[in-house]
Amino acid sequence: MPEPTAPKGSSEDRAPGPREAAMDATLNGAALDEETILVAPSAPEPDDIEEEVPGEAEIPLAATPAGSGEGASLTWMLASVALVLLIAGWLLPWYVEPTANGIGYSAQDALTQTLSLNIQGAGSLLVVIIGLCLVGLLVGFLNDLSARFAGRGTLFRHSRARVAVALAGASCTLLVTGLMSISGAPPLFGPLDINALADGAVWMTLTGFIVAAFAYGLPGPWLIGIAGTVLALVSWSQPWYVSTGLGAKLPPSASQQLLNPASGGAGDVLLLMVALGVVAAVAGLAADAVASLRGRATPVLGRARSIVLFVAAAAGLLVLILVSGLHSSSPFGPLHFESSTRDPINTYAGDPAWMEVLGLVLAGVAVGFPRLLSRRTVILTVLAFAIGGAFPAIFNQADDFVAWGARFAVIYVLLALGLNVVVGFAGLLDLGYAAFFAIGAYTTAILSGPRYGLQLPFFLLIFIGAAMAFTFGAILGAPTLRLRGDYLAIVTLGFGEIVPNLATNNIFNATGGPNGDGANPASLLGNNFGPLGALPQNTKFYFWALLALVALVIWLMRNVERSRLGRAWVAIREDEVAAAATGINTVSTKLLAFSIGASVSGFAGAFFGAMLGTVTPDNFQFAVSVTALATVVLGGIGSISGVIVGALLIAFVINWVLPNLGGWTATAGHTIGASQLSNVDYSQYTYIIFGLILITVMVLRPGGLLPSRARRVELRTTDESGSLADIRGEG
Repeated sequence: MPEPTAPKGSSEDRAPGPREAAMDATLNGAALDEETILVAPSAPEPDDIEEEVPGEAEIPLAATPAGSGEGASLTWMLASVALVLLIAGWLLPWYVEPTANGIGYSAQDALTQTLSLNIQGAGSLLVVIIGLCLVGLLVGFLNDLSARFAGRGTLFRHSRARVAVALAGASCTLLVTGLMSISGAPPLFGPLDINALADGAVWMTLTGFIVAAFAYGLPGPWLIGIAGTVLALVSWSQPWYVSTGLGAKLPPSASQQLLNPASGGAGDVLLLMVALGVVAAVAGLAADAVASLRGRATPVLGRARSIVLFVAAAAGLLVLILVSGLHSSSPFGPLHFESSTRDPINTYAGDPAWMEVLGLVLAGVAVGFPRLLSRRTVILTVLAFAIGGAFPAIFNQADDFVAWGARFAVIYVLLALGLNVVVGFAGLLDLGYAAFFAIGAYTTAILSGPRYGLQLPFFLLIFIGAAMAFTFGAILGAPTLRLRGDYLAIVTLGFGEIVPNLATNNIFNATGGPNGDGANPASLLGNNFGPLGALPQNTKFYFWALLALVALVIWLMRNVERSRLGRAWVAIREDEVAAAATGINTVSTKLLAFSIGASVSGFAGAFFGAMLGTVTPDNFQFAVSVTALATVVLGGIGSISGVIVGALLIAFVINWVLPNLGGWTATAGHTIGASQLSNVDYSQYTYIIFGLILITVMVLRPGGLLPSRARRVELRTTDESGSLADIRGEG
């Protein structure tokens, strides 16, 4: 008997349109993670299921980069970042003296010295190999570009060879740092005294080679394991503390001090535990490499090694707390933490100390959670935060660039993440988002400044600022969220204009009027961070604290996005009438989106006020709301990773490139004899360039730089079934 068939043209016969496809992908959970697979694989037969050893996971020796689609876009982005870091690291000084103001010999200078037959031992050969590795990766990238634009050939050919070249470059860089740490080493980077330190170019080069290896197929567990081991090994050979001031001497490195204990107390014992962790990281990585060549696909003693590495990282952190926070007996000899007129020496924990802890943690994660690191989303997140944590060390001679990262880049990332909840998840248009940013900042100023003398702890204040922004978001949203579309946008625009004007008029005598109100800087364990940029170490602490806050917000956003509330937001965004028909309380659900987004802005505002020390209404004008909205649209509405990329791009162009472009072109004009370049004021073209960036990205990538899965489904099916507006009946 024949089976009944659906009539022609019925819903079972026609292809789903973009809205149906996006809703199916979204409500089934696929749209909630940019890296999930739309179609679930079929279940394996019982005979095909292999027995797994609990806690073990296979680690392949190499993977293959994708040649098309989103995987290719990711490979292009990572390869580009790697080459930028490598070229910058090749041209910038590798070792500088504390009083040299960042002036020193670069790897290019060392190569020129070698080519002039002024060979400085094995180090000269290693520099030549590093240069050849850089050239090899650059040639491969240019070959990929030519194949892409010519439309012929295969992209990312010889990926395994490229991985090997990148790892060889990283190994040679590591060997150079080891040679330079030996007393009496040849003057490979010019004449240096004993106080010379590895500069940011070394970290740039190591990071560039490791990112290049991952771009061309190095598996995630190997990537994180190698990166962590390299960080731990390099940091172990560098001084953990830096002394500044007249007559200051460089404290010994951790490796030197371990051979000559200063106090024999708890600090020396903790330092020995860190040393054991470094040995475990290096020996374990070598054992894994040998085991992989013999066919073993799991880490050797993975769980035991991870415990040792995490304990060593905790020991390193305790050393920093005992010495820097509590000023306890130091394993590094006598250190001066309070400068005075008589003894103007100040000592603080340098980048190697923090990089040691980070490296041991990464190495422990690599061997303890290899299965988790096999997922591309997880490995990208770990890699991004590892590079973010090393950012102050990579640019340790560019304090203004680290200050840009704290004041603009990370702040705009927080604003974009919060606004993405409102615009991306729930589909609400908010044009007054800067108002909640201002509420968080003024809350910090009022509760910590000298006006009322409350002096509340900073890390309590940021949560109070977020709570105040959440409350005002609910107060604004309760009577207005029954509105939709343009009407809601106008209401939020009005609120965004009211708050800065109230602050300008010194409402309740609490905001200080146009001159603003003072806020106490952040502090931790009794150490005052000070205003942003007052001291290099203060800028780093602000940056790291903000980075930790970003990690917390991303984790919360991911969980909320996958929750019942997150799916209710998506349903309202796609069709509010249909969502209400299914039983969703649209008003309370939208109110939660509005309030949660406002609270993230309050977090950012609280940090912003503490960093600047003075909160003024000029920092919260309408342009801030527009810029935050542009970062969400530019990166990809509804995509967490997309809005982060959009925020970093906008902050980099608007707040770093354009303000410094005048100085760069003036230098270039002086070099080539074109004095006209020195007279151009690029600040007046800020919003012209901003607009051109938006137009270009929207034309070339309508869904944003990294669109969400649902948005990609809509864009792919629009050409087949008509526009989304036509399907909704809005055209």
